Amino acid sequence: MKTLYITDLDGTLLDNAGRLPSCVREELNALIAQGVLFSAATARSPVSAMPLLAGVDLRLPLILLNGVFLYDPAAGKVLSHSAIEPESARTAVRIYQQYDKNPFLFTFDGERVRYYYTELRTPEQEAFFRARSRIQPGCFYRLDALSVPKGQDAVYFTLMDRYEDLKPLKEELERRCAVRTAFYHDTYTQYWYLEVFSAGAGKKNGALALRALTGADHVCAFGDNLNDLGLFDAADMRVAVANAVPELRQKADFIIGSNQEGGVPRFIRDQLTRR
Repeated sequence: MKTLYITDLDGTLLDNAGRLPSCVREELNALIAQGVLFSAATARSPVSAMPLLAGVDLRLPLILLNGVFLYDPAAGKVLSHSAIEPESARTAVRIYQQYDKNPFLFTFDGERVRYYYTELRTPEQEAFFRARSRIQPGCFYRLDALSVPKGQDAVYFTLMDRYEDLKPLKEELERRCAVRTAFYHDTYTQYWYLEVFSAGAGKKNGALALRALTGADHVCAFGDNLNDLGLFDAADMRVAVANAVPELRQKADFIIGSNQEGGVPRFIRDQLTRR
């Protein structure tokens, strides 16, 4: 029986500082060397996910941007992507403008991911911009007004703000656009994330695609936050870390130690021992 293990990153595999401890990295590499099918499903894009997983012997595609991309870490390329339908993308732009909100817009042209913004209004937006610009200088492009550049697919909008500001925006985007959303509390601040992407994406669909690609018989998923609910829906075994939100803990088959305790590789090791 082939089991595919898929873990969320922030708040699940990574510690509270957003880092992968060396001991966890070593345990994962030992498991992968034994033939364990291991991958990650995250809201992060290639530019922010890959440095965090440096040193891990990744042999399977990753599920990035909440299922928008299946990404080959060895080749550094997108294997498949789900674009927002053009009219829905244009409608979303108008809604953001109506609400006077300035999300980051991610696009894909078949080869390259680009990141667009109009202005950086908050320290959180500036931190988001600076962190990714350090990793990949020149990946961000400034727009005078939010729009989807010609010749590119809009694949993702992301915005961090207060819950009460984002909730009505989320509801209108879902009502008027053919999109999915991920709406959840940020792991590292007091703010919430609203992420908007294709109706054909989502961690669930990404996990199902990876399962088919690997020929796995079962999927074991690890998570901590609301955007992991879809990942749990695709799994045969659902594992929540101790610091997970109550909604996810209620759906879990197992609850393990917190993200500070390196519980993901330990649980995988225990499962292998019991076979």
